[in-house]
Amino acid sequence: MFGVSLLVLYLCSGVVFRFVACQPEPWENDHKFTFIEIILTVIPVLILVVIAVPSISLTARQFEPAPEDAADRQK
Repeated sequence: MFGVSLLVLYLCSGVVFRFVACQPEPWENDHKFTFIEIILTVIPVLILVVIAVPSISLTARQFEPAPEDAADRQK
């Protein structure tokens, strides 16, 4: 596992360094796609919130003590 990790790190590093070497100038920060970037950030956040709310409430309910008649209900 360690060897495979080192191989992947080596290959990824090689790709990054070759890509940087091919770029004559740094990319300029043009604001052409600001709206798309905002949308692609907000939508996943909303999805995570929609998933988190029921998950947190379910987790909180698991720590509540069982009702007194819980043993009777199973019979």
